[in-house]
Amino acid sequence: MKGDRMKKTLFFYTIFIIVITAIYANYLVKDEYGINLKDYIIYSLPYTNTESEWIKERPTILYAADQSSPPLRYVDQNDQQYKGVVIDYLSSLSIQLSKEIRFVPYRWEEAIEKLKKNETDLADMFISESRENELVFSIPIYKLRGSIAHSQNIVKISNKKDLIGLRIAIPRGDYALDYLKDIESRIEIVSSEDILDALTKVSSGEADVAIGDEPVINYYLKEKGNLPNLVQSSWVMYENNVVLGTAKKNKQLLKVVNKAILKLQKKQEVDKIRTKWMGMASPMKLKTGLNSTSFKFFILAELIALIALIFIIGYRLLAKEVESKTKKLSETNEDLEHIFESIPEMKVIINQNYQIIKINDFFAEFIELEKKELLGKLICEVDSLNFFHQIKGMFEYVLETGNKQESEIRFDDQIFIVSCFPMHQNWPQEKKLIISMKDITFQKFNEQQLLQINKMAAVGELAGGIAHEVKNPLGLIRSYTYLLKDDSIIPQENQLAYDYLSGIEKSTERAKEIIDNLLNFSKLTNDDEREFNLSELIKELLKLEEKRLVNQKINCEIINKGDFMILSKKESMKHILINLISNAIDAMPRGGDLTINCRRHEEVIELSIIDTGIGIPPDILSSVFNPFFTTKLSENGTGLGLYIVYEQVQRLGGYITVNSFVDKGTTFIIKF
Repeated sequence: MKGDRMKKTLFFYTIFIIVITAIYANYLVKDEYGINLKDYIIYSLPYTNTESEWIKERPTILYAADQSSPPLRYVDQNDQQYKGVVIDYLSSLSIQLSKEIRFVPYRWEEAIEKLKKNETDLADMFISESRENELVFSIPIYKLRGSIAHSQNIVKISNKKDLIGLRIAIPRGDYALDYLKDIESRIEIVSSEDILDALTKVSSGEADVAIGDEPVINYYLKEKGNLPNLVQSSWVMYENNVVLGTAKKNKQLLKVVNKAILKLQKKQEVDKIRTKWMGMASPMKLKTGLNSTSFKFFILAELIALIALIFIIGYRLLAKEVESKTKKLSETNEDLEHIFESIPEMKVIINQNYQIIKINDFFAEFIELEKKELLGKLICEVDSLNFFHQIKGMFEYVLETGNKQESEIRFDDQIFIVSCFPMHQNWPQEKKLIISMKDITFQKFNEQQLLQINKMAAVGELAGGIAHEVKNPLGLIRSYTYLLKDDSIIPQENQLAYDYLSGIEKSTERAKEIIDNLLNFSKLTNDDEREFNLSELIKELLKLEEKRLVNQKINCEIINKGDFMILSKKESMKHILINLISNAIDAMPRGGDLTINCRRHEEVIELSIIDTGIGIPPDILSSVFNPFFTTKLSENGTGLGLYIVYEQVQRLGGYITVNSFVDKGTTFIIKF
């Protein structure tokens, strides 16, 4: 009987644990991602075959939103590019979906209307009652606050009632109109084009306060500084989740978008983008969920009941359990010691004073010292550990933050990956670090070799074929030409024959030069920064395209084609130039002029690639650097060429701009 009762108790105890675990898991998911556990599981699943096929067949996704809400989304007046936090986020979303998202800026009111009419696909917004009637919404992507700006002579505003009787400037179609609906009859709404227009009306006296998104108001008041008579209220009107809205017909789009959003949330993409766009006042990370006191007391009460239940059931088994756990702990410690010694990596444990506490045999053998000679010593006291000095900053960072770090070091012609982990036991009272070293010299070499093989496979195959099929006949031609110059074969007075032979020699020398240049281009090189002649590199690449240039009757000119030495990454520069030159040639199927200009302005190098081709229409000019965007046929382009150029230029610490006129030509300008 006691055994049956024990089984029933354990059964109910198990059910109880499952329920509590589900509740707590739902709480954690809600707190982290703003969705419940059920939706989290659904949207964590991979795309179904139906969804994958739908994405593949779906045309370009059209995103339309406000064009003047920096730093969230705005059209940069310098280069007319649509930029901002939301634009970067949607670019990442485009990559997750493997589908181009095209960005079209509008006034906010116009963007909402087009979305409701299903003329566009997506826009980011708050959820409101009026919008729920015509739209459906994604899971949250970030949080945003509503804020107030007013003139300095207005008394502090700390709640909604303080707005009664005031003239309030709000952009047409803004969420704030729904938020203020309950006091709409007691305030005067001053309709505005956008937030800047609303702020301007307050500054000029046409309105008393302006309402809008906190980071946008903060940007105009603090970063622009052109409205000195306005101040931003410290009162946060509202703080809500921002979602992607779409017409109710687009529920299939919403399913795949939700899965992509959750993937980005798991990668903390919003935090990364926020780091790029520094200076934002409002929080971007989703933090919602059940935080009420009653819920915490509920969890506490359940835990107390659980502890009591465990105590009653397990009291008689406690002594044996403790003995068993102690034995297992001892075995675990032995296992950990064995693992520490047997893992084929060099490991050492140090404390916060950089004193060596533990070291494995691999590390001791590497530095050719006995363990007893190292234990208790400081790293700086051991000459064989001098290579750690170059990454001391990494150790300091891990001790300060408790976050894992990795770094590569070079020592004795070898490359090592050094990983530094905090030992969380007794942290931060007793800080210890585990340092792991792994020799990756061979791996690095293989990676570099594999990259070069993939990159140069086509050129290498072509070069080998040319060397085999052309170089040997060229050698014979040169040899026979030399023999023909003998007086016994062709008399010296036959000047015309000698002129013909000289022409043959020059032509074979030219062919040899082309072959040598092609072979030189396919050689294995690294991508370290080094000094090279940019003009010579351009000439080499143009020689590879010489046949296309001649066939398409394209005149090519290099300005400043003398010695133009720069310090940069040559392989990255090759990628950039190959893509831009190839695109320029493709743009001139009926001939034209290709001009490449190298200029130096003090510390800045400017490289211009100018063609007189068909040009790029203005409505797609802002999208040319987007991934998967292309105007070519599918067999002629992947839509990644200019995206790769953009990424490579950024890696070189530069930036690229484009100007184009239809039927007149295109100019790409790179500065670094």
